[in-house]
Amino acid sequence: LKSRMNLDLEAQTLDVDSLTLALGDLTLQTNFKGTHIFDAPAVTGALEISPFNPHVLMDKLGVKVETVNKMALTKLSLKTKFSATTDGAELKELTVQMDASRLNGSLDMSHFARPSYQFDLALDQIDLDSYLPLAAPAAASGPKPGTATPAPPVEVPLSALRALAVQGKFRIQKLKAMNLHSSDVVVQVAADNGLITLGPNQAKLYSGKYAGRTTLDVRGKTPTLAIDESVSSVELAPMLKDALQFDKFTGTANLSAKVTAQGLDANQIKQTLNGTASFAVQNGAIKGIDLKKMTDAIEAAKRDKTYQKLAELSPQPGDETRFSQLGGTAQIKNGVVQNNDLKIQSPKLLNISGKGSADLPKEILDYNVTVGSYPIIIDGPFAKLRFRPDWNAILKGKVEEKKTEVKEKFQEKLKERFKLR
Repeated sequence: LKSRMNLDLEAQTLDVDSLTLALGDLTLQTNFKGTHIFDAPAVTGALEISPFNPHVLMDKLGVKVETVNKMALTKLSLKTKFSATTDGAELKELTVQMDASRLNGSLDMSHFARPSYQFDLALDQIDLDSYLPLAAPAAASGPKPGTATPAPPVEVPLSALRALAVQGKFRIQKLKAMNLHSSDVVVQVAADNGLITLGPNQAKLYSGKYAGRTTLDVRGKTPTLAIDESVSSVELAPMLKDALQFDKFTGTANLSAKVTAQGLDANQIKQTLNGTASFAVQNGAIKGIDLKKMTDAIEAAKRDKTYQKLAELSPQPGDETRFSQLGGTAQIKNGVVQNNDLKIQSPKLLNISGKGSADLPKEILDYNVTVGSYPIIIDGPFAKLRFRPDWNAILKGKVEEKKTEVKEKFQEKLKERFKLR
């Protein structure tokens, strides 16, 4: 620790024109002036932390941190001007360089006893996934895949959230989070007495736009979430592949959801999810399913009367159903998504409709798609869906067709008879 200072006790002033603190690879330099240092202390000055390697410092301090990207947290520097009193502090002209990311802006904290924060920050780019902790290797004698005990819910400090007072804006030019890529991100934050609002937020992603607002209310005993979000003109194929490693859907989509939920644990949120959603996709394809091939197989079995041999329809590699438009709405109640108005327009098929439900907590689908006059049942766990002809409905429809045919012939005979008379 090195410093040069001038202290005037009678004038109650403190002038520190140079203070250097070194700890391993970390070097902090500051200069500041203080007034009324006994009666009502107030200081203004500048602070700079020269570039250093946080990993090296943490190792020396015995702190073990492993990130997905080994190069994350290897370079950090800071420069800012500051002012402080006994009841608040402010950072201006703040610049933080962390690895390849550069942060600029201002940060203000008032009322130390009950802190209130204001900020206006801008980040040029960041890959948040690089800073995720390295996953622990699976134990050799651990449970089999799919049988692991769910992780316990994360403890959330509700008292701290209720005391949070924040007002600010955060802008990011390029962002990667949860493997999703976006740009021109704007996040607005407001928190007061247990009501926390993120939004209105916006971003550009996958040739489209995102807009949304999320509210977390922790004023009561049980936290409540309210989400109102939408994306417009986004390319589904790259977005789904990046986010979910799912490459079975293509097209340009408009999606919206307005839902509420309770709790902070993921399972609690899914079980209490309620609201509405809508979707409209243009010029895309459902990969892994060929509805035309399925209806051809049903038609052949119906014609040859080999119903029992076609109990299940098995999609084949390379199957897909192309469409010009796909859309519908959904009602969500306690985590169960109910859709009754699916409509698909396809170049090869006409009159495709669907209805059914998806149980999000149990991850089970129970759905019916009708292609022309052929209903197909799609059900089972999300990871292993089954496709089956609904022979009961198909054969019942055949009987109804026969009745209609007989009725029409009878009516024709009556007409002919009355004409003869």
